Amino acid sequence: MPQKIDAVIFDLHHTLSALHKSVVDVIRESAAQVGIDLTGVSDAMILNGIAKSDRWMGEYVREHDLDIHWGSQPEHWLGANRIMFREIGVDTPDSLLVKFEHAFHHETRFGEYEYITDDAKRILKYLHDSGIKISLCTRRSNDPSPVLERGGISHYFTSVYWTFVHGYSKPYPYTLILAAADMGVNPKNCMFVGNYVWLDMVAAQRAGMIPVLTVWANPEERKNATDGIIVIDSLLELRGIIEH
Repeated sequence: MPQKIDAVIFDLHHTLSALHKSVVDVIRESAAQVGIDLTGVSDAMILNGIAKSDRWMGEYVREHDLDIHWGSQPEHWLGANRIMFREIGVDTPDSLLVKFEHAFHHETRFGEYEYITDDAKRILKYLHDSGIKISLCTRRSNDPSPVLERGGISHYFTSVYWTFVHGYSKPYPYTLILAAADMGVNPKNCMFVGNYVWLDMVAAQRAGMIPVLTVWANPEERKNATDGIIVIDSLLELRGIIEH
């Protein structure tokens, strides 16, 4: 049954965007660019190193009550990178770790790592032309505006919020509530579209918004959807569930 709403808020990664390369590929390329040799290091080892550093970073931001955009500077990631490279068995001086993070940040913001899908472009134009307000709330450590601008969609958004800091980032509803306020729309008249139940759908429910799970990139998430979550295979299906 079509839903009467005034605004749609989107996640970015694997919702509006897809990847040209994996995060492991970007780590390998960024390391090689600054002279860090990962020869003999398997993808599984790198993924394990990422997991360990992510857990450390999560605890660090909680303990130090850091601001919403902490992590946006490459230097912020020195501690996490020490742990990741130590875990994969590569002894790397801090000076190279900072250079590595500069290369990594540049690729994930300005490189070919991520791109806006054609379905995303079509549905954003459709919503905009229908008078629906649009914003973006993404769980990442740096400003995604270059990705949006390169994809030709930045003009559609009233607000763009980004943070990975615990307490501000999804599954907390903080950025979703801010986006609704910016658009002048009651949260209950907003729809939030994302690709993970434990992050995106929980945040939407906590904000009092209509949760929509798109599974085109993560089909395994379908089984995690609970009652009240609308599941779609393609963003274009929003045309059939939004009343306007």
